[in-house]
Amino acid sequence: MTRKEFLESLERHLRGQLSENQLRGHVEYYRDYIEKEIASGKTEAEVLDMLGDPWLIAKTLIDSGAWSSQETGEYVVQEEDGEFVRESKKTFRKLDLTTWYGKLIVILAAALILFVLITIIGALLPILFCLAVVGVIVKAFQKRR
Repeated sequence: MTRKEFLESLERHLRGQLSENQLRGHVEYYRDYIEKEIASGKTEAEVLDMLGDPWLIAKTLIDSGAWSSQETGEYVVQEEDGEFVRESKKTFRKLDLTTWYGKLIVILAAALILFVLITIIGALLPILFCLAVVGVIVKAFQKRR
């Protein structure tokens, strides 16, 4: 198997299982890893033998759950002093309020806030009523003097 065949196989097994960003991130990671190992003196065949079956790698990546639905990973590769430096850049998805579940979350949050406010006001009303009655009685006694 060649490097190209390995990466194509990995991509084929990941496609449909991960988002496009996640898929690209993984494929880029393995492409860079292979290039780094070859640059360090290993042959392409040695590196690919060391990595193993791309199907198994894809299955492990999918089953590991390392990429939650809230997190996407992109690998940014920069050359620094002749060496490749890989940085993992994580981004978080924002809640899309135009979807039905986004609207549902907003409605539920508003209902929860209203429920809490009504509960607090309902608990405070008897206390405020008692304080008001005591205030009226105190004022009535003060006017009598």
